[in-house]
Amino acid sequence: MSGFPQTNNLKQIDFQKVDPVARDIPGPIHDSLQALIAAMEQEFAHILERARDHELRLQKAFADATLLSREQAARLLGCSVTQLDRLVTDGKLEVTYFDRRPRFPLVELQRFIAARTGKQPKSRRRCRQPI
Repeated sequence: MSGFPQTNNLKQIDFQKVDPVARDIPGPIHDSLQALIAAMEQEFAHILERARDHELRLQKAFADATLLSREQAARLLGCSVTQLDRLVTDGKLEVTYFDRRPRFPLVELQRFIAARTGKQPKSRRRCRQPI
């Protein structure tokens, strides 16, 4: 175990207090160490930023990869399963087969809903009109 404290920020380390030998480090070497620490901080910040970007891309890809069953897709579109099958047969809706079962990508259903001009999916519950 070294005499260095556990910290995430290298700037918080005071080399004079950490190790008595650090007092004996000549000025040019001490300056070189400080430059090395600054370069490492920049590199680690860049690596951390790239990891965050990668994590966001994975989250988006996972959200786009959601597959729905026939019943779930029909419920989302506000139609019957028979009408959903008709949309697939007519080529208006794309289907993916997973384990020999039809699955509908959520992105495809969202595209289909957006393409329907002015029509929103029907709600399963009907609200009463105000009198």
